[in-house]
Amino acid sequence: MKIKKKFQKTDLVILAGGYGSRIKKYLKDKPKPLLKFQNKPFLDLILNHYSKFPFEKIFILAGYKGKEIFNRYNDKYKNFIKIKVIIEKKPLGTGGSVKAISSQLENNTLIVNGDSFLDVNLNEVFFKKQNLMYLTNNDNYKSNNQLSNLKIDNKGLVIFQKKGKLMNAGIYLILKNNLRIFNKKIFSLEKEIIEKLINKKEIFGISKKNFFTDIGTKENLLKSFKNIPKYLKKPAVFLDRDGVINYDYHYVNTIKNFKLRPGVIDGIKTILKKNYYLFILTNQAGVGKKIFKEENFYKLHKHFKKFLSSKNLIIHDTQYCFFHPKAKIKKYKRNSIFRKPGNGMIKNIFKNWFINKKKSIFIGDKKTDQGCAKKSNLKFYFAEKNFKKQIKKLI
Repeated sequence: MKIKKKFQKTDLVILAGGYGSRIKKYLKDKPKPLLKFQNKPFLDLILNHYSKFPFEKIFILAGYKGKEIFNRYNDKYKNFIKIKVIIEKKPLGTGGSVKAISSQLENNTLIVNGDSFLDVNLNEVFFKKQNLMYLTNNDNYKSNNQLSNLKIDNKGLVIFQKKGKLMNAGIYLILKNNLRIFNKKIFSLEKEIIEKLINKKEIFGISKKNFFTDIGTKENLLKSFKNIPKYLKKPAVFLDRDGVINYDYHYVNTIKNFKLRPGVIDGIKTILKKNYYLFILTNQAGVGKKIFKEENFYKLHKHFKKFLSSKNLIIHDTQYCFFHPKAKIKKYKRNSIFRKPGNGMIKNIFKNWFINKKKSIFIGDKKTDQGCAKKSNLKFYFAEKNFKKQIKKLI
């Protein structure tokens, strides 16, 4: 799994400090990012989206009711990425809050709004060496955004245009150290950085017509209550790992021994092109049995995410289980519903994602996979020799 492109390490910062004063009656004394959509907090949905890309670290910058966000996410891991929640003691503005943690941002930084969502493939971010912002159409969406009349010129740069047809989508890639040059402690990211970069012609734009939603105003929030579950509900392909994605050499735990089976890359392309979610569910008792370390497992999957990113591909989430009744590590020595044929890992997926269960399928190579699928009422298929050909037959 050699990555042939030059990979740019990138951190993710989520701005989640707003009061939500315009939608206060819907918040029920909760911070705006924890507003629920069919029992799923908006911030969970944002993390689902961004964590499928190979970021180094995730920072959530919280403000109002920040303790609730801190308790839910701080020091947790999402898809192999550690989350750090930082609570502002006083409002610093969108720019000031990022500047305050700039010493912790060791890489390029993707900054995103915590109250809007653009369903966009971000793999290109990890192979860019330029300031960048994402834009979306403004014709069907009301916004008070000060960056709501924009255009991309023939050089790819963002420019202001009266009655421009594009608006800021709240996603900015800022190159390393660009945030540290500001002496102010309280300032607006949009006014002091983004607008100045546009005026200086130092920020490129990418325009996407993909699904966009914003929960910052009452009108947009009411649209989101209807549109988010409808748009995000998709069928899924659930995959075992060893013997399905890669050859099973027994306790595979190094990049060197992780050899992809025939047709895997093209099969993943087909799954994503058909607009399916893609999830990995893998028993990894080798950790509990002290055959290999947790760090080996995490290192392998982080590399796999980067490798897929270099091919413009993703896996939406990976669920794993270290438990085993004969584990040598005490905390992992027990039976668990998360260990297949138990269906705890699948239950996690259904809890956190909008899944069209009826059209979803499970591909595995063992009876334990089949048992897990049966308990979850999913159609099951044993892995065939060529993954691409099997996927084309099934979906």
